[in-house]
Amino acid sequence: MFKTDLAKAQSALDANETFEAERLARDVLEAARAAKDFASMCAALPILRDARTSRLEAALNVSDEVRFLERPL
Repeated sequence: MFKTDLAKAQSALDANETFEAERLARDVLEAARAAKDFASMCAALPILRDARTSRLEAALNVSDEVRFLERPL
């Protein structure tokens, strides 16, 4: 039922479009939960996890130092 949306989310993730991949996977997860489609929920989770991990890694790669109120620690 959600295969095309999952394929779009995976394609977005493969193209490094992490925000789009996360949005699509989250939407599939929410719709699948409402429909009680547990297989689609399980399929959406790795895509959502990978998109969020990619976003986290990109944020961590911005700077090599941690700042607290604009002061290096």
